[in-house]
Amino acid sequence: MIANSSGNYLTHGQWLRDVFGDEEVVLKGDTALLYLDIFEGFSDEDAITVYAKTPGRYTNVTYVLVPDFDSLDYQTVRGIRCSTPSQAFNDLLDDCQGAGDQVLTEGLADYYFENDKSFDGLFIKPEHTAVFERVKQHAMTFYQH
Repeated sequence: MIANSSGNYLTHGQWLRDVFGDEEVVLKGDTALLYLDIFEGFSDEDAITVYAKTPGRYTNVTYVLVPDFDSLDYQTVRGIRCSTPSQAFNDLLDDCQGAGDQVLTEGLADYYFENDKSFDGLFIKPEHTAVFERVKQHAMTFYQH
């Protein structure tokens, strides 16, 4: 079964609450940033990534299976479990492999400008520091171009 796309809703938050209102998942990476309004996303978004304890029912959702949610840094926001910004950015950095992609750069730019031009609230894992330092330089100037 395919989950609805975001184009059927006014906001990404409404979309994700409708899709996962009754499932035990934690929104992951770019999906978490969408839900937290840290990344604006794309129109008619339909790809979703979550942490889950069991495989889910949707074919357009990537279910990253974990034994439990204890090792994740997450919060419940408007009724949905969602990775914190730090967890979401570390998830994206795990997948980044050295090159700053669009979601990571835009998400960090939004975070930076929404937090008074600061990244102070983020905890970035030591193994991601070098890539984070490179990408954050682009993020700090992203909206100035």
